[in-house]
Amino acid sequence: MDKMLKCKKIFEAIMDEKCLEIKELKGGVTNHSYLIKSASHCYILRIPGNGTNEYINRKYEIENMKKTQKLGFIPHIFYCDSGSGILILNYIHNNEPMCIADIHNKAKLNLMTERLVQLHQSSIKLANEFNIMDSKKQYRNILDKMKVPLPCEFLNQVPRLENMTNYLFTKYSQNLVPCHGDPKLNNFLLQDDKMWLIDWEYSGMAEKYFDLVNMTSTDELNPSEEQLILSSYERNSGEYLDKRKYILYKIVIDYMWIYWHLIKFFQNEMPEYNNMRWQHRLNRIFANIKILEKIN
Repeated sequence: MDKMLKCKKIFEAIMDEKCLEIKELKGGVTNHSYLIKSASHCYILRIPGNGTNEYINRKYEIENMKKTQKLGFIPHIFYCDSGSGILILNYIHNNEPMCIADIHNKAKLNLMTERLVQLHQSSIKLANEFNIMDSKKQYRNILDKMKVPLPCEFLNQVPRLENMTNYLFTKYSQNLVPCHGDPKLNNFLLQDDKMWLIDWEYSGMAEKYFDLVNMTSTDELNPSEEQLILSSYERNSGEYLDKRKYILYKIVIDYMWIYWHLIKFFQNEMPEYNNMRWQHRLNRIFANIKILEKIN
């Protein structure tokens, strides 16, 4: 069955409304999202990507979305199913996804980091802990089950990266706060003067550095743009960021996401993109190790 027709039938069966128009939205890596128009409303239909339910706990995701919805982070949820991972949300009209250029707009940058601080300093308790070490093991186990050959240039670095991961989590205390897990720029949607934050698949209780690194590392920022984000976060939070701990998190998080990109590559999901991304992350690890050595 045609993909769009299948999505149309899913929507109509759930909502008991006629789908008059459907359009696939670009930009998603984990899931596939569609803008659906009925006679009276506009919706977002979210369909999980191939194999993603193997490493994303949809029950936790939905619980966390419901909790953060109370703080106004996400639009109204019309339908959610933790078994299939299908979501139907209210469409945010006239939304503007943030991009690198918006980092240089003081007002927009302030709204983004202010929103992140609001989440981190809130009293909500998310349903799960996003444990980097456990997630990395989970991704590695999936690759082992797939029986695919991992790149030698990456495997040769694994012992060193394992040591750095263990060092981070034994040397530094971990202060767990509610985290989004994937606050890349285009997950921030500006509507008038309100900043929404969408896509909560990787949310959980974690260190604030987990969010900050994912925010500054997913998009190709230069050092000055990265510093603009960190400085804005420090101003809004009133908290000082430990540079050495931040760089260690950058290394360890890139290490974890390399396994994720390799899963997507071997699943033939955007293979060119994911092949490029794991190599880019490995090169960035080398660069950050050099930065860390200078800090020492």
